[in-house]
Amino acid sequence: MSIPETGLIRRFALIYLGCAIVLSVILFTVARYDDHARLAQLAASELRYVGVARVRAEKDFEPAEGDIHIIANMDDLRQYVENGDPLHREKVEQYFMLLAQGRQHYYQIRYLDADGREKIRINFKDGKGVVVPREELQDKSAYYYFHDAKQLVRNKIYVSPLDLNVEHDRVETPYRPVVRFAAPVFDSAGHKRGLVVLNYIADEMLKHFHEAMLSSEAGSGMLLNSEGYWLSSPNPRDEWGFMLGKPDRTFGHDYPEAWHRISTTDTGTLLTAKGLFTFATAHPLLDDAHAFPGSPGWTVTGGESHSGLGYNWKIVSFIPTAALSAGAFYNKPVGRVLIVSAYLLLALVILGIVLVAAKQKKAEEAIRMMALLLELAPGPVMRIDRSGTICLANTASKHLYGIDEVEGMSIFSAIPALAREEFEDMFGAAEKIVQVEEKLGDANYFFVLKSGPKRKYVFAYGTDISLIKLLEEQVRHAQKMEVVGQLASGVAHDFNTLLGVILGYSEMLRETLPEDSVNRANIEAIMNAGGRAKALVIQLMDFSRLGTTEQETIALASLLQDSISLLKPSLPEWISIRQDIQKNTGMIEANAMQIGQVIMNLCMNAADAIGNAAGELRISLMKTEVDDSMASAHMVEPGTYLQLSIADNGSGMDEATIQHLFEPFFTTKDIGSGTGLGLAVVHGIIKSHGGFVTVESEPGTGSCFHVYLPEVMESQVRNGD
Repeated sequence: MSIPETGLIRRFALIYLGCAIVLSVILFTVARYDDHARLAQLAASELRYVGVARVRAEKDFEPAEGDIHIIANMDDLRQYVENGDPLHREKVEQYFMLLAQGRQHYYQIRYLDADGREKIRINFKDGKGVVVPREELQDKSAYYYFHDAKQLVRNKIYVSPLDLNVEHDRVETPYRPVVRFAAPVFDSAGHKRGLVVLNYIADEMLKHFHEAMLSSEAGSGMLLNSEGYWLSSPNPRDEWGFMLGKPDRTFGHDYPEAWHRISTTDTGTLLTAKGLFTFATAHPLLDDAHAFPGSPGWTVTGGESHSGLGYNWKIVSFIPTAALSAGAFYNKPVGRVLIVSAYLLLALVILGIVLVAAKQKKAEEAIRMMALLLELAPGPVMRIDRSGTICLANTASKHLYGIDEVEGMSIFSAIPALAREEFEDMFGAAEKIVQVEEKLGDANYFFVLKSGPKRKYVFAYGTDISLIKLLEEQVRHAQKMEVVGQLASGVAHDFNTLLGVILGYSEMLRETLPEDSVNRANIEAIMNAGGRAKALVIQLMDFSRLGTTEQETIALASLLQDSISLLKPSLPEWISIRQDIQKNTGMIEANAMQIGQVIMNLCMNAADAIGNAAGELRISLMKTEVDDSMASAHMVEPGTYLQLSIADNGSGMDEATIQHLFEPFFTTKDIGSGTGLGLAVVHGIIKSHGGFVTVESEPGTGSCFHVYLPEVMESQVRNGD
């Protein structure tokens, strides 16, 4: 090989090495972004599918509510139970048959007397109802649903767990999944005379569940009861373990890590080493139905007893890790071909550049051509000499540093976090790579510095990792909030129990002492301190979701007026209140006590911020629209919201304080003047109501808290949604 050919190969290798590194950084960045985006898109898509499946599962049972009410209040049935008239019995049987044939999903319709004996039973077979002869009627008094349902009062409904039909104390085969609806029957005198029972065949509900999950990435879903047993599974052998003597065939047995999260969380996604789990919780219990957790069990073959398993189901989508990685473009044949083609194309481009440079001005021309290729990089790319001076930089570098000529700038000014000793070592005998993370302006950048051939130069490649840092911070914050919430839950529960004992015995001891006794005054001091401790426990319970969560439709304007009336006597005389509350702003679905606590917390915080100087507390309420951009930023649904604003002209806050404002136990007050839970409780309550809170504040100008709560439409109020 001649010397010119050797020099050509060396120049080609030099340029190709630098460009291949740039291409590798680009491909790595793209691959990482693709992984994050694909996983986020996949999780969002699966959440939609499990959400649809949840709605279908909850809605399928609604017609049974009307049917059971109609049957329980039939005049013919009431007259039959009072006098046993055969004519009325025949009319009841005819109605049962018509109902069975019309609905097509009631396997059995029965009337049981007060002792649990079947008096009338219609079986639905081959598309028609069949009256069961009296000699074949059974005694159901030992079955759990009879004992549970007969406790009901008028116009209440019992709904059993979803399980398999049992005939003559054995699970019926082929398996027939059923849900039993029952209601009490009363005579004209108001005496309970028995029960009507509908055996709802759940095949259609399970079919709808499979259809809802069919198009998901997982291809199918899992339906679990509250104890983790499979009601529907891609593997039919896993199903109905609690009825078939398979106590270890549970989701928690196979996926303990995932079940711990799924069983304690209403909806969400979970990425584990085994794959991506997406889940939602269905509550199929009707509004006026009752559940009895202590239901007596039934006995199946083998003598094993089972009890009612609760009234919520978990709908789970599972995509294994292998399927997740298979979806990455670099694991697909087309993606691999494109990657190899990119390197081959780069090699061809570099070879062409070198050939052109050899015909013109050799090395310098080749370097200039290489610089053109570096312009393709989305992030800064720089070449640095031994003195630390940047001698070559792409346009992205100029945009980053905001100057026209990056060349001539010191690398230690461009990347202040770079240690001079590490940089100087890169010109030693061994090749070396240095990684540096640097914050430049509002962006976070990750730089990779690599020694060049013959250690004449160092090449620096940077990429913006601000989005990744933001996601990591959000994950850390969510984990911290979850841990603190769990800690607060445990402490509040145990501390509340201890306070109950302390206050109870203190009150008993106080009643044994005379009114003028010194010890009685001491006991009352103990009880006062216990009362203050109990108030703190209530805050902890609200923060950790242990408080009451019952919600109803309320007028926020009226609740706000009532709260202001209660607030005025508590404020110092030097603080005035200015109100701007629009009437008829609409209704919200909320817990009035919790929303009242939010109003009082924010108003008292505003009063504390004003302090001892004359000030003004401004309270306003208006209707506003939350657009898609604002809704996405706060992870809520867009639409019409009620905006409650509470402002003061107090001391205000800087940006660093606002960043930590809603964290539990964070406070700007003096030691002993606050728990740091007030705003954390406010944030938790508003989030649980589907709303969000924003803050505007500057030091010395006061603060303004905006609370957004979704409006309940009038049609929803009328329909009871």
